[in-house]
Amino acid sequence: MSPLVLYPASPEGDSAKLRGTLQTDGSCLYISGEGGERWLAAFPSPGSVWDSASRSVQVGGKTLKVGSIGEFAGGEMKRGPGVLSWVQAPRAECDGAKIWLVTALVDL
Repeated sequence: MSPLVLYPASPEGDSAKLRGTLQTDGSCLYISGEGGERWLAAFPSPGSVWDSASRSVQVGGKTLKVGSIGEFAGGEMKRGPGVLSWVQAPRAECDGAKIWLVTALVDL
């Protein structure tokens, strides 16, 4: 089963960048920032694919493996009811205190 959290893709999106390591914790995918903060990673759908054999995510034409450092374009999800309807919601065991909505993987 795919660990991807998916949200509806949009032509608009935040243009902030987060540099960090893509990591798994159980069945959840996180971005661990260089400052020690951790965000649950959410990816646009369609356009994002999980490859369980290589343990990597592809967003657009770029691929990043779990354990690799990447730069994630996007922004932190704003809180509040009804802010986002998920295509594939975070699992109950995933820590969603901080969620990064990835819009693209950026070359380092």
